[in-house]
Amino acid sequence: SASKNLESSSKVKAPVKPRRVRYPDARKPAEVREAQRQRLAKRLERGAVDRLRSVARKAKVVTSRFDLTGLSDLWGNDDGGESTPTAADAVNYRVPSHRHQKPSLLPAVEPPHPGTSYNPSYADHQDLLRRAVEVEQRKLNEERRLDRCLAMPNKRDWPTEQDRIAEMSQGLYDQEEDEQESEQKTVDCEANVEVALPAPTAVRKTRQQRRRAAEQKKLRREAKERKQARVLANDVYRIRTLKAQLRRNAELSEARQKRRQQREVDKLYNARRLS
Repeated sequence: SASKNLESSSKVKAPVKPRRVRYPDARKPAEVREAQRQRLAKRLERGAVDRLRSVARKAKVVTSRFDLTGLSDLWGNDDGGESTPTAADAVNYRVPSHRHQKPSLLPAVEPPHPGTSYNPSYADHQDLLRRAVEVEQRKLNEERRLDRCLAMPNKRDWPTEQDRIAEMSQGLYDQEEDEQESEQKTVDCEANVEVALPAPTAVRKTRQQRRRAAEQKKLRREAKERKQARVLANDVYRIRTLKAQLRRNAELSEARQKRRQQREVDKLYNARRLS
């Protein structure tokens, strides 16, 4: 009875216009619908393959220090189809050479000295004592050096009263002497002005004097040319010396490069600073 109350009281059916198709694609021929369905299936398959390749490309490749070539997966598919990629199929990406180098050649945990054991041998115990003495000796030497550099001077080297007075009166007497010297120069200049010298008259050179001056000038020019030629010849003869100097410079440069490389190698055996 309750369900009847929910039904319509009218016995007339609703005027619903019947439709031949439910969606527009149903109006297309069956061949067209099948072709579209196949194209859509291929597109979805390609999209899934591309997504899997992208995930595999972005995933971290697990590298191993063991050679896994020639090994096969026991749980893999034997039907020859596509199987799950393993470490043997991992792509070897190119990485910088220093990526595989350790930042320090020191061991992660430095082994203790044998002399620190509970019951060491006599030689190991003596070696440990010798190393401890060397460390303490270096510390004492450094302390003594600092004491020498920062020590108070002896009393005989202290400044005296005369030194203090000379320091406080620095520049006073020099100023008076400068004033006296300036006054003396002023007096000398006035005396020179009072005694006026006659203006020098131009003396005409004779023919013989002009000839001698020309000869002297020619001799000086020839001497200068000979000197330039001698310098040029010396530069030519200095080729061996220049080659030897270049060779020494090359040897010094090579020695510096070797020392720099040795310092880089020594850094690998030192503890690295983290900050």
